[in-house]
Amino acid sequence: MPKHVVLYSRATCPYCREAKELLNLYEVSYEEVDVWNADGQARLKALGCKSVPVLVVDGKMIVTGFNPEEIRRALGRSIVLPQLRGNPRISPHNKRG
Repeated sequence: MPKHVVLYSRATCPYCREAKELLNLYEVSYEEVDVWNADGQARLKALGCKSVPVLVVDGKMIVTGFNPEEIRRALGRSIVLPQLRGNPRISPHNKRG
């Protein structure tokens, strides 16, 4: 189980909302960094990234873009939640990013 999860996101980003929904379904506590403000932009740029969502787990950039399967693996989860099966927005087979 990860100790520290950071999600770089933007309020207007639909993939960011889906990433947050997925983290919430897995009941993962996370710090959200809004890249709309200058501090968030600087932190994102320091990672070498230009777009969101970006997921950092325990200090290592793990997932860029929205990819449910990569997020699941990054969180150390071995199963796909029943809520995800058949959900066309966040199905593990619906890879985006």
